[in-house]
Amino acid sequence: QNGLDWGQNSRIIGIFPLIVVKYFLKLWITFRSQLCRVSFEQLRKGLSYMMTSGFGSFDAPSLQKATVGKLAYVYPRIETFREGWSGECSPRDMELMFQMIYLYSLRPRFNSDALSASLTQMRAFVQNSLLDPSNAFDDTLDHIVYNHHPLKTGLRPEDLDGVSLEQVERIFRDRFGDYDDFSFCIVGNFDEAQLRQYCEVYLANLPTLKRKDKIRDPKVKSFTGKKEVRFNKGSERGFVSNVSLGKAEFSAAELLGVNALSIVANEKLRENVRENMSGTYGVSFWTTLTPYPKPNFRANTWLGCDPQRAEELNKAVFATLDSIRLGNFEDKFVQNAKTTQQKRYEESLTKNSYWASSMSSNLGNGLSIDSLMDFPAIQQSIDKAAIVRMANKYATFDKNRLSVYMFPKE
Repeated sequence: QNGLDWGQNSRIIGIFPLIVVKYFLKLWITFRSQLCRVSFEQLRKGLSYMMTSGFGSFDAPSLQKATVGKLAYVYPRIETFREGWSGECSPRDMELMFQMIYLYSLRPRFNSDALSASLTQMRAFVQNSLLDPSNAFDDTLDHIVYNHHPLKTGLRPEDLDGVSLEQVERIFRDRFGDYDDFSFCIVGNFDEAQLRQYCEVYLANLPTLKRKDKIRDPKVKSFTGKKEVRFNKGSERGFVSNVSLGKAEFSAAELLGVNALSIVANEKLRENVRENMSGTYGVSFWTTLTPYPKPNFRANTWLGCDPQRAEELNKAVFATLDSIRLGNFEDKFVQNAKTTQQKRYEESLTKNSYWASSMSSNLGNGLSIDSLMDFPAIQQSIDKAAIVRMANKYATFDKNRLSVYMFPKE
């Protein structure tokens, strides 16, 4: 692993693990975001448009025609606290990938017809997605959990109203017009001298403004205390979800521990609720940890079931989680979790996308860039006591709990 400075005036730091995994390169770029609430919403709606608008003298059709037989693409992405690009190319098309980053950044196209077509396509996709009762339930759940905050909820058709080309252009040029704090993570089969040349030609000449972006607290006013919401929508199936929010630790060890807890909990839930009680189409538990604006967690349960048994089965979900918190489970569940983690880890190491995205996420989340290599040592510490400890931190719904029930329309 080499940490190489190939940018003018140390503006761009390239980190390139020299690993030949497949015949492709994966690119993942990230930098910290300071978008306000309105700006994030407008840019999120406009990102897919950028892929239909093209760059320079190429609109989407002419760009597609010009790159026939080549494998290279880049795509802008935006998250609550990070923005960047992802991309992929074959080794022989590596320069094309760098050219795309350069041209999208310096010569993006903004066309009203392309934006209108993109919004129409996006509106149809969102409308069709929300026709699925499961998607409609998840959408409603997030809006209740986060009090309709746009940084934490999915798109609805009405959200696309009022998006203007001027807004999209202004925000895109602002966010993707300053590469002073970008980190480029490139993994795959490449010639280092050639890669260095492309970095010096294309990356080192990307624009910078030398401003200091800082992560802003979006002031999300989530639910507090205990709350229950019931509503009717869809037909036949019922859905139940419970959510708990709270403070968390954020580290590579904590992430792996939470993952092990989820594997144990899901195996126990499948055994107790789905198989023994035979009343659910699916049941699951998971916890997500987020480092910003301050380390926090969201614990979730979800089940699809016979509406008549929703309350009964939801009680069984809590009883199962309580049994884990008390340590009332066999060691085999811990061993199964560790075996599952080991298999997933070994499979992930064969994928360029895993290396690139992991390094990028680690940088953005304040972890060591190579913390993915700490997996073997960390996993040694996972035992039954560790699972119980994780469960008592991240699988408790005693004080802070939102329960949402969706029943079929009457």
